[in-house]
Amino acid sequence: MLEITVNPIVLETLKQHFPKANSAKNSLDKYIKLLTAQLRASEMYGRSAWMHSKGFYSISVYKQRNRGSQIGSQKIRLQNWLEDNNLEIFEVSILGTNMSKKLSVVKLTELVTLKNTVTVFKSQMEQETDNLKELLDDQKISNKQFFEHLYPEIETESETDVNALFDFVPIDMTSLRNYIEWLQKESIYIETRKKLQYLTQADTILRVAQHTDGFYIQRKKDSSFGRHYYSGTSVQNVNKELRRAMLGHCWEYDIRSSVFAWKMGFAKECYQSLKLSESFEKTFSVTLNYLSDKKEFMSTVRYYTFKEDSNVSRELQEILLKRALTAISFGARDKTHGWRQLNGDWINPALVRIIENQDERIRFLSCPFMKKFISEQNLLDKYIYQSCKNLKCDFLNSEDVRTFSGSLSKSKVIAYLYQHAESQVMDVAQAAIESRGGKVLARIHDAIILQRRLGVDNKYEVQEAMCSATDNKYWHLTAKELEQFNRPYSLDKVEIDAHQERIRQEELRARGKKKSGVISKIFDWMS
Repeated sequence: MLEITVNPIVLETLKQHFPKANSAKNSLDKYIKLLTAQLRASEMYGRSAWMHSKGFYSISVYKQRNRGSQIGSQKIRLQNWLEDNNLEIFEVSILGTNMSKKLSVVKLTELVTLKNTVTVFKSQMEQETDNLKELLDDQKISNKQFFEHLYPEIETESETDVNALFDFVPIDMTSLRNYIEWLQKESIYIETRKKLQYLTQADTILRVAQHTDGFYIQRKKDSSFGRHYYSGTSVQNVNKELRRAMLGHCWEYDIRSSVFAWKMGFAKECYQSLKLSESFEKTFSVTLNYLSDKKEFMSTVRYYTFKEDSNVSRELQEILLKRALTAISFGARDKTHGWRQLNGDWINPALVRIIENQDERIRFLSCPFMKKFISEQNLLDKYIYQSCKNLKCDFLNSEDVRTFSGSLSKSKVIAYLYQHAESQVMDVAQAAIESRGGKVLARIHDAIILQRRLGVDNKYEVQEAMCSATDNKYWHLTAKELEQFNRPYSLDKVEIDAHQERIRQEELRARGKKKSGVISKIFDWMS
């Protein structure tokens, strides 16, 4: 938790100008309360390593100026008075704009002492967990007060601004409570640290939903790469079980192999530029096979990579291969040797970090399907990257797509282009779904979660809209049903006994019906 202590000279000077009883103190207290809430929000919802090193925070200066407090008969804004009297509480390093919804980057002045009860050595997620757990454990904090702490600006913003800053997700309260109960009493195999994190996230969602009559509010976060992100706990960054618990029964539609499907949208142009004698189908045969039958492709690669006596479980094998393919899709090289950075740190290639066993990694890269697959991806990457350079796209000047030394990074350029394309095609999918009466609960990058299942015809029409809007015929949606998190029977002995008794009675009735049916048939036959 962050606490601000202001140099007494600020209050004393304020009293001299505004001597009315308690006027100066009340005005400064209100100002500091809002600033503290903004600093806590900045700490909780993400400060970069650069901001930590410089002591920077992101806040809304506009809000601090206009809603911090006013003082005197002329209603002077306290922020203006502090600036006019050289008593600024913070200095602005980068001024945000209200139009773009970007916050300002500020640094506290020497007139302020900031105390943080959470150790600076903890990760951002651990800090968030500790901060929230402290509030959740405080029985004096009501749901309303907890809500105001998480969203200090929401009550003063207009409806338009709130919709621009937040997304609202409907919560299945019963399912979420069952998950929390399961975590507390049944989840014996989850390590303590993770269990604490999951419980804190679940409790946070529940407390907010209780206050809003069934909705959790996700704070939008800008991304220069085009994806839709959220700060803090969100449907995107919770584990799959908690996601299932908070949403209840619903349907998740994923774009099948989305990054490879996107790249294949450039394949025809790439093929024509190569002027090869072999056919298009042969040039990209493995990628086409991967898109049409991913299960068979992964099974073949797994067979080449892992031996029967491998100490890696079948489930983990599939996870590692999926990670390896994702790394390859964004330009991971088939090198097996690392390198040393200028600061002395040793860096291993992505594939070395994913498939740590050297023999298994060599077999993976030696698999004829993978060799051809990587070759095809390299062709597509090179074409997409060069086409972008030829067009002299504006974003190529951004630091986001450059290396530490300042040179263009092909993998970052590919990632930038893909993530923008992914957001655009998902916008098309959402619009097509909603125009057909579907209710979208949430979006997670290349997946969209719906309240109800799309019919066969609707699914086909949504896919056609995606393909038509992007001139890419390789987009394909796959459906997965998510079940509500039901309460485990083992939590309650009385309930378990009653459940078993119900099963016994149903079996007796079933046997009785079967017996009476057979006897009836016998009598019919005898007569």
